Amino acid sequence: MEKVPYVELSDGDAKQTNAMYKCAVSGLCKDDAPTSSCQSWASHGYCDQHPANMLTWCKVTCNLCSSDSCIDNDGNCPAWKKSGACQTHPDVMKNHCLHSCNLCNAPPTQAPTPPTPPPHPPFLRKQLSQHTDPASTTRHRNPIYWKSHCTTNIRSIRKSYRSALCGQVEQMSQLFSFRLCVFRLGVENLP
Repeated sequence: MEKVPYVELSDGDAKQTNAMYKCAVSGLCKDDAPTSSCQSWASHGYCDQHPANMLTWCKVTCNLCSSDSCIDNDGNCPAWKKSGACQTHPDVMKNHCLHSCNLCNAPPTQAPTPPTPPPHPPFLRKQLSQHTDPASTTRHRNPIYWKSHCTTNIRSIRKSYRSALCGQVEQMSQLFSFRLCVFRLGVENLP
């Protein structure tokens, strides 16, 4: 038997897909079934038991009308709301069931605070405190001036300062699999 290529979705398929994914209702939000039928079905729990069908036929009665920005992304949201998931699993529900859990005007989630940087390794503090003068403003005594030279022009750094400024870079790259210049660790802020 030869396969038939996809041509298009039928109207019924499109309605079912839109209901399943709770796509925004186009045009007016209204009940497509008689109001008395929708009210009867709602009183028997069909809004929660059959949300996809009720989205198709009884949008107003089941309170399923929503704007593009405030929709449920899962047809099970009304049932989950009824089971208390809006309170017991708020983080999950705010991602999937905005409309059902009445979270449409909820304030945006705040970004987490960035982690504090790790302290400098003790061997680095000791060596740098012996060889640097943070108060110095001349370029030859100011370690900040030399920070890029560890990886680009190490020979320009006085030999006696190389171990303090750059000597641990190679050792650290072997331990941590990355290359850093001592100043990229924030040496400027050492106490």
